[in-house]
Amino acid sequence: MKKLTKRIFSFMLSLVMLFSLTTTQVSAQETQNITVDGYTFEVISKDIDGVTLSYNDNTEEYVFYLDKQNELGKAEVDIDISQTSLLSRSEESSDYKIKFDENVEYTSDTEDFSSATLVDETTGEEYSLNPNSRFAFAIPVGIPLLAAAIEALLAVGGAIIIAGVVYTVVEEVAEALKRQKTYRYYAAVLRKNAVYVGGGLETTPAKALAYSNDSKGTVLATSFSYAKGLVGNSYRGPENHGSSSGYWSHIHAKKGSVSYKAHIWYL
Repeated sequence: MKKLTKRIFSFMLSLVMLFSLTTTQVSAQETQNITVDGYTFEVISKDIDGVTLSYNDNTEEYVFYLDKQNELGKAEVDIDISQTSLLSRSEESSDYKIKFDENVEYTSDTEDFSSATLVDETTGEEYSLNPNSRFAFAIPVGIPLLAAAIEALLAVGGAIIIAGVVYTVVEEVAEALKRQKTYRYYAAVLRKNAVYVGGGLETTPAKALAYSNDSKGTVLATSFSYAKGLVGNSYRGPENHGSSSGYWSHIHAKKGSVSYKAHIWYL
């Protein structure tokens, strides 16, 4: 009889953080499912820190964790894999990381993850997530399930990956960002008429981004007063180009008659 195993795949966008089973459980009343490519995942937990999903194929149970609390510039996903036999209670652990192509943006609509690479941190061996790779059989979980899990994590978390960094749609984290006291500013991008927020910024780099001509970004302030703090009294706006939930009010920095294209969104 085949042993029943439990595999825990911990997707973490911090190079040093380890997976923990101390995530808050979603109550029975809040249980949700998401189906991607025929795989139905149960949402175990979801908050500003990350998303936990589980999948059961009647033989094995898989738990996937996406850690959204990453630092700007981290372009790798660390994975801690534990295999526990429910019969012998023995446990084996392996450490892997997924490296995403920094020239590719990944969203919940992404269907092709062949540009990503799985790295065994113990041996240094690398495996392409290309299903046509001759080493595809060596991936510790089937590529179709792995790809579906990543899509599901991004969809549930309202997240995208840009240059290996997680950005979350502002609506998902706005209240938590207002409550935190660590950062006044965050990196932000505009995608599909929605604002996504990334890592925290100190005032100096935030101000440099504010005086740029990147119309798809680049700063989110946790209040209007902090937004003005980057540019003083010389700005254009406030502006808001739509009425849907994906739009956020913003201002643009000015110097004399020059108005910069970068958005300074605020909560």
